[in-house]
Amino acid sequence: YYAQPTSIMASKSIDSKAIEDQVLACMYDNAMDAMNTKGLTSGLTDDELEVLLKGRHQTISSARNRLVKKELVKPSTITRPTRSGRKANVWWLTEDGFNKARKLRKESDGE
Repeated sequence: YYAQPTSIMASKSIDSKAIEDQVLACMYDNAMDAMNTKGLTSGLTDDELEVLLKGRHQTISSARNRLVKKELVKPSTITRPTRSGRKANVWWLTEDGFNKARKLRKESDGE
């Protein structure tokens, strides 16, 4: 595999951990909202994460893939339509992902 120099520079300019933390925090907020709102289903598609985080598909899906490999996020059996109408998998936090996201959220809230 040969990576273009521009691809290498682009990957180095992105703070992968910060984006992963944003995805985890967003999924945690969604899970907490679902627990507190009757009828709201927890979990988010990549498309929903892109909208909520105002991110590009490549960046968000890459971060979510890394979180799956770290066993912090897992696929659900649910799909939802994307903005384009296609079916997309809904992703859930694992127990470890939920605990890590809760810790991140507490740190960002200054607790």
